Amino acid sequence: MEGGIEGSIIWTELVRVVTYVFRTEVKEMKRSKKGTILVAVVVLLLAGAAFLSAQSNPLAGKLNINGKQIYVIYLSNETMSTWQSISNIYMKQLVEEAGGKCDVFTADSDSQKQAQQFEDAIVKKPDIIVTKPVDSTAIIPAVQKVNEANIPILSIDVKPDGGVLLTHIQTSQADLGRLNAKYIGEYYKKLGKRAKVIVINGQTEASNSRERRDGFNEEAAKQGNMDILFEAKCDWDNMKAYNAVLDLIQKYPECNAINSQSDAMLKGITQALQQQDRLFLAGNPKHIIITSIDGDATACDMIRKGLVDHDAEHNAALHVDIAVKVIIDYFHGFKIPNPIVFAAFDVVKANVSDSMRWGNLNVNDVAHWPPVKQDRYVMQTH
Repeated sequence: MEGGIEGSIIWTELVRVVTYVFRTEVKEMKRSKKGTILVAVVVLLLAGAAFLSAQSNPLAGKLNINGKQIYVIYLSNETMSTWQSISNIYMKQLVEEAGGKCDVFTADSDSQKQAQQFEDAIVKKPDIIVTKPVDSTAIIPAVQKVNEANIPILSIDVKPDGGVLLTHIQTSQADLGRLNAKYIGEYYKKLGKRAKVIVINGQTEASNSRERRDGFNEEAAKQGNMDILFEAKCDWDNMKAYNAVLDLIQKYPECNAINSQSDAMLKGITQALQQQDRLFLAGNPKHIIITSIDGDATACDMIRKGLVDHDAEHNAALHVDIAVKVIIDYFHGFKIPNPIVFAAFDVVKANVSDSMRWGNLNVNDVAHWPPVKQDRYVMQTH
């Protein structure tokens, strides 16, 4: 399961603690007759901890093949969201932990800038490119140029609409949308009411936004008690989400549910509701149901507080972990499945504090997150 990241952290911390003890105390220990024994004990502890840490890291050294570092370039779409910021840092961390080299370039949600970054990446002659496109259609010519340069390429989360990929890795985007619609529909069925929903979409030029929208709308129709009042395109941007909700909650005062396509827009949504005196905690009869996607630290905190009701988990760490393990397997000669799609999970108040939630990890220490222990993609290289 994907919750195994904490076990590896224990061994990492053990190595750090024992190293500290060794460095700060060894001189003092040497001054006594017992010093030799104590030094030996500390050295053995350090060696044992390092061994256990290495044993718990299945990636170690696997992207350094016969003395050659595998060079990975990650071309990501943005850094506004917690999801993508973590993805960018974690990709570099895991590749380097595996003995490879990794450069990360972000396009700031600009498809033209990303196309140029593709051109620049080809010149650098990496062994492989990983991408999360800004625009699934606009990126097609860039992907085709990578194909012509005979550089393997894989995508995560957002799939290009054309070109040849080694594989595409994603949570089922349609399922993410479906889970949110199902939660809203079933909640209001229990109350014998119809759901009146405002939808805050992301960047609909990207495949993930389109698929989330389609999954939500399909499930909403299936539920039979949901009216979608308005769909606003907000490009994963907090301020755009804030302005959209500020306007729409006045136009549609009957709204009793808001669905956001990403946690990246939750602060804007809740701030707009608060400004209009429409923000009430779960349990209050005036509470507007809020659902979202990702399950990041912000969403987990809002669920605990009763501001947000449901989140469809879309694990950034899991996507990157799978990508790096795929890269390792590819360069060790194994066949890679295409695509790699895995199920989404519900996050609600009852399970939000579970250790397996990626949103409960320390987002200020992503550079030290170890590989994820998960069963969505099992690395074939040993």
